Amino acid sequence: MAEEEYLLSTMILNGENAAYIAKRLNRTTRAVRRRAEVLKLSWKAARARGSNAPPAKRPAFARWKADEELAVERLFKAGHSEEQISRQLGRTNIAVRSRLYKLGFKMKSFSSSTMAQGDGDLLR
Repeated sequence: MAEEEYLLSTMILNGENAAYIAKRLNRTTRAVRRRAEVLKLSWKAARARGSNAPPAKRPAFARWKADEELAVERLFKAGHSEEQISRQLGRTNIAVRSRLYKLGFKMKSFSSSTMAQGDGDLLR
């Protein structure tokens, strides 16, 4: 539940609409809106902040919480790219890639060109 709440708040702050969030979390739009209301999350505040504004990045070497690790694994298994995951969680691509590796996902190919481009495929 904490993982979904974290993802919900992150997606609202990133300017995603209720229908998109509902699809990503496998919930109804009504359930997403109700949960946002309970958590006192506002799309109006997100719009005021500017949906095109990048999410705030965390300080370097910020500790990972258990629910963030679950979110990384779940999002990756659902087919999200490292870049999409990093945007949703407010982490760098490198931080997401490192966490996936630590969680047991191994690189298919590991070369400087794929690392520079961010195209390395991960396996478990």
